[in-house]
Amino acid sequence: MIQRIFTLTRYLITRLATSWIGGFYVALTLAYYGFAFRTRTPEADYFILVLGLFGAGISFFVAMTLASRANEGKSAPFFVRLESRVEYLLSVFLASFGVGLALQLCLMFVVLLRNDPQLTFGRALDIPPIWLSLNVLAILLAIHASDFVARGWSRIWIFGGIALLLMVGDYLGWFLTLLTDLIQDLANRSTSPSTVQDLNEAASWLSSTDASWSDGVAAVVRWPFEAIINGVLDGGFTATQAFAPALLIIYATVLFFLAAHWFANKDLYLLEE
Repeated sequence: MIQRIFTLTRYLITRLATSWIGGFYVALTLAYYGFAFRTRTPEADYFILVLGLFGAGISFFVAMTLASRANEGKSAPFFVRLESRVEYLLSVFLASFGVGLALQLCLMFVVLLRNDPQLTFGRALDIPPIWLSLNVLAILLAIHASDFVARGWSRIWIFGGIALLLMVGDYLGWFLTLLTDLIQDLANRSTSPSTVQDLNEAASWLSSTDASWSDGVAAVVRWPFEAIINGVLDGGFTATQAFAPALLIIYATVLFFLAAHWFANKDLYLLEE
């Protein structure tokens, strides 16, 4: 199984490297260097965050590209020979991770050689968990966004759920207040005593509902990113903040298992070139 996975991984990387889109990603890397680093000697926090953002972004787009290539009719012979579709899914992930990381490291070495960033050994030790966790999460999000893995409304559930979790902490209290006022207005307009009583009880229950839990739900999603940014800007991580990259890996693991489940059970409709 491992040999098949690595053979497919090399195949996907070779297809990308020998296509025009591979050259485009190299050009994009050079353009990013010219935009972000050409005229400055970056501080350690700038170096870590800006290169981390590049790695996550380029990994996302590479994963989208490789997933679309895997969804072409050329992939049909592979599915016949594989014991499980998940092997191909894992190959797409590994190829995306390898290409994204390679471009990120190339950019890093160019910056180190040409710009001499203010990076100490201690700050350098913070880089691997931050960059790798962000890249892995970006790749899994891209895979879920692709037609290769998406099954029915799966990507709507994934990205809609993430958006809901991010927004719920800011807007749930406002929504509950609006709904309470609406129900109270309906109660005032109603002429049925039983209906008025039911609406008043509903309004009373909503007004007494504690929406503070929503802040905790939203914080679970936001906290790893905030902890990474704060830790980098502060020049070091606290014991709690150091757990943030591990939490991102946990998120990515959940996304991978969801992708494997949907991909293994979906009807494949491979596209012809």
